[in-house]
Amino acid sequence: SFGARYQAMANVGGDLYDAIDLGSGRFAFVVGDVSGHGIPAALVAAMAKVSFRAHALRGWEPSAILAEVNSELCELIGGETYFVSAFLAVLDVSDGSLFYASAGHPPALLRRLDGSVEELETPDGMLLGITEDFPRLQSSTAMSPGDRLVLYTDGIIEARSSSGRFYETAGLSAFLTA
Repeated sequence: SFGARYQAMANVGGDLYDAIDLGSGRFAFVVGDVSGHGIPAALVAAMAKVSFRAHALRGWEPSAILAEVNSELCELIGGETYFVSAFLAVLDVSDGSLFYASAGHPPALLRRLDGSVEELETPDGMLLGITEDFPRLQSSTAMSPGDRLVLYTDGIIEARSSSGRFYETAGLSAFLTA
């Protein structure tokens, strides 16, 4: 099963997420964050979400999907005014295989059934929409029944306590182990 929680900092924002049924027990999950705020960032997020969905439905590997989305964003928004970070994963529920790639986005977290949490590290990926020269890097792991994949944007790890301390990835991981 899938669940999502989205709380924008303002009325409109540049965060995006999607869960895409690819058929045959395969699902793609994406989370992204557009630079900037407001209506321009929301418009770029909408374009990126449509692009992610269109390319994921072709059944490609995560790194190829990111490369195609990057190409489209370079054509549509190219430059350094707006760019997108993203984490994309493709899960095959028949065998638990999970392939994933990142475009400058914080790593997803995999909470195992035993309560341990793993950061899904990837080779450093470039942000989307800046340059056509995009590396095709991805990693893989396996999920087991009861494991949970947690994708998020920097909004949660950059949240501050009343004393001004950042929540950080360690805080999110600690929350997930409780």
